[in-house]
Amino acid sequence: MIFLEAFPPGQSPGLSSKVLTLGHVCQAWRRVAWQTQQLWRSLPVTSFALGKTCSAVDVQLVEEWLERAGNCLLVIRVDFALHSTTVDDHSTALLAAIASRSERWHKVELRLSRPHFIALSSVRNHLPLLTALTIFTGCELPLDTIFGDAPQLRTVTLSPSAGRTVIPWPNLTRLTHSSPISMPLSCNVEGGTLYH
Repeated sequence: MIFLEAFPPGQSPGLSSKVLTLGHVCQAWRRVAWQTQQLWRSLPVTSFALGKTCSAVDVQLVEEWLERAGNCLLVIRVDFALHSTTVDDHSTALLAAIASRSERWHKVELRLSRPHFIALSSVRNHLPLLTALTIFTGCELPLDTIFGDAPQLRTVTLSPSAGRTVIPWPNLTRLTHSSPISMPLSCNVEGGTLYH
């Protein structure tokens, strides 16, 4: 599909406004762009980190974006305020829409507070295709995290404050502990699961 050529190699279409620009040229292009599932496989949800409040329109846009992705594997980036102590109804609905497609998650980057992670708990045991996970959080995650059963997970990046995080250790090929300062990584393996 020629529309996919609009993106440089390695660039995910959803992380660019080009995917929307293609639909603005004319009705025929809009129809083709809206029906080209690969253009919608990457979902960036990033403006909420800047203090913007999630609205019903945002939820609808995310649902439409994911619907257009069809059965494609999904690359998702969700970025909310890291130190938020509550989750409003629209944020919960938006996270529920993303979680409802968890069986197609391929690569996911989550920058969320603890309440936001808890709102994603429905993905537990529904991550058969997840290969890469990045978690940035301003708090310690619960011991029984939602990512403990992801059989294809190979790459994990954790923020320093992720605390004791359960991840499936046997299949990992890369573990990165990101930190603004040099900090030793201590890990314990219990029953094939890595506890950080």
